Amino acid sequence: MAGTDGGRLLASWLAAAMALAAGPVEVRPPEDLQALTTRHYRIHAPAGAMAVARETAADLEALYVFLDTSVGALTPLKAQPAQARLFLFPGPDRLEAFLAGLPPGTLNDSFPGLPFSLTHRFAALDSSAILGRSDLAILLHEAAHLLLQTSLYGEGVTGSWWVREGIATYIMQTRFDENIVFTPGAIRTNEGYIARLSPGGRAAEMVSFALQPKRAAAGARSAYKEGRHIPLERLLAQEADQPWPDVATRDLAAVESWILVHFLLHGAQGELRPRLARYLEQEKVGKGGLDTFRRLVAGDVAALEPPLFRHVKDMD
Repeated sequence: MAGTDGGRLLASWLAAAMALAAGPVEVRPPEDLQALTTRHYRIHAPAGAMAVARETAADLEALYVFLDTSVGALTPLKAQPAQARLFLFPGPDRLEAFLAGLPPGTLNDSFPGLPFSLTHRFAALDSSAILGRSDLAILLHEAAHLLLQTSLYGEGVTGSWWVREGIATYIMQTRFDENIVFTPGAIRTNEGYIARLSPGGRAAEMVSFALQPKRAAAGARSAYKEGRHIPLERLLAQEADQPWPDVATRDLAAVESWILVHFLLHGAQGELRPRLARYLEQEKVGKGGLDTFRRLVAGDVAALEPPLFRHVKDMD
């Protein structure tokens, strides 16, 4: 992450928030906020926060590049329809006043402290209620989700749960250094990603598997060895809009999806990467799923499980 911990602190929140917007914003920012525009993002922030906004823009552009060079290397991605936008306020009172002036029903449900609107395509937040690096991975995860929505999938395509979650978690768990570079295949450490609670109520531990990625992967491998895992056939058949029965199952599904994406990209001596590419060509137009996976990736899905979970030991 670029800059100081303070810069990373703001960058973590902005990463997810910016990705929530993909087009023109109907709700205008207050006139006293200055605008910073890059190729894919537009930040509206107080004059005193522009240095941090520039650091954040660099981090966000790095995220976009990594998505393009990882997923985009397998299947062409669509250009973002417009710059993402974010309204950054210097305190909770200003944020609350802004939100109070919005028409009813404008905002979507969100994590505490991160109000956003997909309909009007903006996000707004209070910079004094932002966590540090403990939130970075979680919010890169959210940013990846929303970038995928506009760059990979066709309009109205639901897609497979494992693809959406697996790619977003793969990006979240990839090493991202201070030179603003992702290292494909390398797993980040949990250093600095400690569980803390922000003044605005945003908790890093809300996504438990983000806190210690290597331990989460090892836990999924243990679940497999003990017969407690989610069978691969079930995971592959789950549509993106289908809920899991509880949070623990959902989190395990997310970790298994990450392991699967990492395995297809970096395992089996690269043999499976072109198969994943062929699968994604079908996935992005709504023709993915278990049968497509069997046809294009592995006909015997159950036989894929042992090498898949052995791969956890190679995820460094």
